[in-house]
Amino acid sequence: MDLAYKRWVEIQFYFICIDLLKMNNDLEDVMNTIDFICSVYLRSGQNELLKSIAGQVILTNNLKPSRIEYLLVASENKHPQKHIQKRAQLSRQTIYAMLKENEKDPIGFYTRLNETQFIQVEQFVKGFLQFKEVGV
Repeated sequence: MDLAYKRWVEIQFYFICIDLLKMNNDLEDVMNTIDFICSVYLRSGQNELLKSIAGQVILTNNLKPSRIEYLLVASENKHPQKHIQKRAQLSRQTIYAMLKENEKDPIGFYTRLNETQFIQVEQFVKGFLQFKEVGV
């Protein structure tokens, strides 16, 4: 599995947790949402590990990407540029300049989760994204 994909999954999980926290500013709501997504899309027992990782993410920001890392990883994973602009709060010109600069002098990035954690987070992110598609 490619490094950019793994890091993209971690970044998505980070933003899911942070965005859920911003909705009500309640950590318990984040954990309840994780329980719900796990009960619908994942095998039982995975929610405790995910809640532990989510708690670490929220309290330590250990998965938080820098703007340039977010831009590079999102671009490499074919995330729509309009979404990248909004999330990174960068202009289109700045994004193009940063991508061009990275071609000349590439910036490296690394994953933060071990393989067991990554597998659980990946399954959760896939389930969460499926859930977002429910309804009109």
